[in-house]
This record gives sequence, C-alpha cells and structure tokens, in this order.
Amino acid sequence: YPKTHPIITLSTSVAHPLVRMEDGRFALEHQFPQWTPYSDYIFHALNYLKNAFKNRVLKQLRPKDCYNIGAYMKFKNNLPQFRDHARVDVMKSRTPDVLYRQQPSDCPIVFSPLSDEQFESTMQQMRLYAGSQKP
Repeated sequence: YPKTHPIITLSTSVAHPLVRMEDGRFALEHQFPQWTPYSDYIFHALNYLKNAFKNRVLKQLRPKDCYNIGAYMKFKNNLPQFRDHARVDVMKSRTPDVLYRQQPSDCPIVFSPLSDEQFESTMQQMRLYAGSQKP
C-alpha cells in the first residue's frame, strides 16, 4: 500500500463470504479489481468492509468473488441460519477481551476503552476542531 490494495484481516472468526476462514483475510478484489494509488485510499477499503455486511452488497456477490463458499451458499440458501451465525460472530467480537487485546506492532487500528469523561472530552475536541475548519 499505496501501490497495491491494503490487506484487511479480521482477528475474530467471521462466517462471511468475503472472509477467508483460515486467516480472516477480507477480499477486497471484488470492489477493487484494479487498485489505483492516489485515487483509491484506505478509507475506501474500510467503507467497503463496512458495506460488505449489508444485504445490498451480499446479494451482488457471485461464487468467484468469495473466499468462503460455504458462507456464500448459506446466505443464498438459508438466510435465517446465516443471520444466526452472524449474530453469534458479532457477539463474540464485541467482548472487551477481543476489542482491547494486544495487537501486533504493525496493526494501524487499535481500540482502547474510554471512560464517559474521556469520550466527552474527545468529542468536544473534535467539535472544536471541526468548527475551526469552517471558512
């Protein structure tokens, strides 16, 4: 990156057509068959990651786009079971020991807990900054 698309790896098990079960790698190739440096950015990839969990993207997938054919078939043929698995995966990924665990040093996105006071202070700083950027 930036000459090639970034590699997005999910650190928890996710039964999703675009997530490889062996290592959690997320398939960006469907959205970015040709990554264009300085035209495509990491925020585009992260936005696609977010949208990939929505029905409008899932419905557009074809088997050749998918790392996980089993999850793809479950989405196409047994949507209630697919949703049940997704719900379990989401609950597992939201536990504090998963959200705040130590990440490798090359991991650019790391979460840490915030108290209510820290959250409010951060939000206030963001509002002040955003207000100072207006012409």
